[in-house]
Amino acid sequence: MSYRLFKHSLWGLFGTVTVLLIITSSASAQEAEKSSLWLNAGGFSWHFEERAQFNEVNPALGFEYHLGSEWMMVSGRYKNSVNRKTSYFGAAYTPLSWNHLRFGVLLGVADGYPKLNQGKWFGMLTPVVIYENGRFGANLIIIPTISESVKGALAVQFKFRLAEF
Repeated sequence: MSYRLFKHSLWGLFGTVTVLLIITSSASAQEAEKSSLWLNAGGFSWHFEERAQFNEVNPALGFEYHLGSEWMMVSGRYKNSVNRKTSYFGAAYTPLSWNHLRFGVLLGVADGYPKLNQGKWFGMLTPVVIYENGRFGANLIIIPTISESVKGALAVQFKFRLAEF
């Protein structure tokens, strides 16, 4: 499969998933809780191996739009672990909860990692744990080691709720 065909297929799949998320979430968001908008200011990463070669301070500017308690859309830009700028967008599904914690997966696309698709856009699917209490929160993203291209890490993003709808 050519890169162009792969890229268009990935965008088509992501667009379809996004539309389905919005359609299926609208009703449940109104029943479960209000939607909300959050500002993500970045955070830190802790790598499982070869820590000295990575940047572990990751400033960012991003937004999360929560479609109720289980779904959220995410987008933003941050300084990644190899000192490059990364843009990302996607959706998180967190069906499990306990107190102020929610557990689920993050599906999306990102760029800016030279060892992954030569720094161009690539798909991601990773576990996520979300903590929210009042106006403040944090996302714990678990990045597994996959190959020489993907070194595992735990990433923490700090966030602030801007508005409820």
